[in-house]
Amino acid sequence: MSSRPAGSAATATEPTLLDRSWRVALFLAYRGLLVWWRVVRPRTFGVAVAVWSGGRVLLVRHSYKPGSAIPAGRPRRGESPAEAAVRELREEVAIHAAPTLLRPAARIVTRDLGKEDHLQVFELGLPEEPALAVDGREVVWASFRTRAEALELDLETAVRAYLEGSSAETVSTV
Repeated sequence: MSSRPAGSAATATEPTLLDRSWRVALFLAYRGLLVWWRVVRPRTFGVAVAVWSGGRVLLVRHSYKPGSAIPAGRPRRGESPAEAAVRELREEVAIHAAPTLLRPAARIVTRDLGKEDHLQVFELGLPEEPALAVDGREVVWASFRTRAEALELDLETAVRAYLEGSSAETVSTV
């Protein structure tokens, strides 16, 4: 798994003191959320974008949590799910796309980390792998991988369910 396939990939450069400070803040905020979710048991709603090119899907790694994911986040007030998805794609890996280019692909509900998360997954097909850029604060790595390569990695629950083509809407983990 340490070999890197050909194609677009981005890895954060050596972090500056400011980058490290951001990473610590994000890590602590995420740990606080984990505690909050276990106490409150909220229902959350989010969006994700699976970017495909040449049979390969774009994966990212965040600085504050383990595993690989696809670009994802929460819609802001007044923002449609597709608008939120393209904003997250732009913020996380500097890919610009119009919401009209996204195709709804799956609705996945996971029950883990103390919350019930409803995730709308969109797909974006690109003819070529774009140049990727990560900020080195929230996202520290991004790369395209085949479905088989991706499934060998430690993936977030919803991403694994999406890539495995889970027909069940709800995926529960402990």
